[in-house]
Amino acid sequence: MNMSDFEFDVLDELYFIQSFEALQGNLGCTSDDLAVCLQTLLDKGWIKLAEPIEDQIVPPVTFNIIQSPIRYHYLISKEGLLAHNSA
Repeated sequence: MNMSDFEFDVLDELYFIQSFEALQGNLGCTSDDLAVCLQTLLDKGWIKLAEPIEDQIVPPVTFNIIQSPIRYHYLISKEGLLAHNSA
């Protein structure tokens, strides 16, 4: 799959678990752009979601990050690592 420059930059930030707010601050982007990118990365299987309180990885179910992006923390997945390192 192709990876945009923005997707690459987001994945670069997710080698360690990050909150939505931290990602947005580090990337200097709009919340809408980041939410759409995170949803795309989730759909590709390149990131995982974690509950913010326990940092527990959420089972892979269908999520709509765009509706509530600040609810989760984010982490690159094994597939995301492979894609990021191949780009």
